[in-house]
Amino acid sequence: MGPCRRPVQLTTDSGNTYPVFSNGGGQLAWLHGTNAVVLDRATNRRTTAARGNITYRVSWSPDDRFLATESDAWGSVGIYIIAADGSNALLMTKTMHPTGMPSWDPKGGGMAVASQRDGRFGVWVLGGLAPYLDRLDHPPQIKTFEPPAAP
Repeated sequence: MGPCRRPVQLTTDSGNTYPVFSNGGGQLAWLHGTNAVVLDRATNRRTTAARGNITYRVSWSPDDRFLATESDAWGSVGIYIIAADGSNALLMTKTMHPTGMPSWDPKGGGMAVASQRDGRFGVWVLGGLAPYLDRLDHPPQIKTFEPPAAP
């Protein structure tokens, strides 16, 4: 193995933490303050995938299409799944019990999380994610009331 290449600086401001490469290596995500940022390494394009209240690193889905992260946006820490391009987000857990630190199953069937129940932290596995991922891919259309046309 040869020597390390010269480092390449990606950010110049403070508040950048928890960098993590996507499984395929083509993307890099990190937190900038309380926002999740995604860098496409091929195009050098940055996207803010999630804004505000992100409290812990992101975890990439096995196919690199989604991010899981934790946020305290609802007053208690919960798990969100976010489209990697930032187009959609879905709250997975909303309980009075803090739940966070998501880690995707490499096969995509679920994710491990830490949650506090009965005053103690434990590890839990959330399964059955397919309907939620499908909902992120195909968000329901918002229906509006339209009065009937005049006769």
